[in-house]
Amino acid sequence: MVQEMNINLGCGRHRLEGYLNIDSKCDKDNNPDIIWNLERGLSIIPSNYAEAIWANMVLEHIVAYIDLMREAHRVLKNGGKFSINVPDSNGSNAWGHPEHVRGFNMTSFRYFEKGTDEYKAYSPDFEFKTEKYETTGEVISVILVAVKE
Repeated sequence: MVQEMNINLGCGRHRLEGYLNIDSKCDKDNNPDIIWNLERGLSIIPSNYAEAIWANMVLEHIVAYIDLMREAHRVLKNGGKFSINVPDSNGSNAWGHPEHVRGFNMTSFRYFEKGTDEYKAYSPDFEFKTEKYETTGEVISVILVAVKE
């Protein structure tokens, strides 16, 4: 296992130094540290392993999205940051890609933040606190902080 304390989910051609780069494909343009299907969660990563997770334009491809969010929470240390970029469902590219299986809007990540109406309605068994939430109209950028008791 690579000893980095940060994870780059769905790295594609964008490897990050100092990160464990994970992707489902390996070819001449894409050389991850680990080839792994994220639909299977993150069982290959120990709990409380990472200080940071980066997911740039990957969550919209994941059918088992809630399971992956739960797994990201599990592998993050308390206070670890999950930085996410996803297409805004109101943007022009949200549904154009044939592999996009879900859309995101400004309330999508509130389901994981205790105290919000969305969290109360959903009641997940894990919690994030939102540090940043903004949209350009095309891309939603979020930083979630893992809260563990």
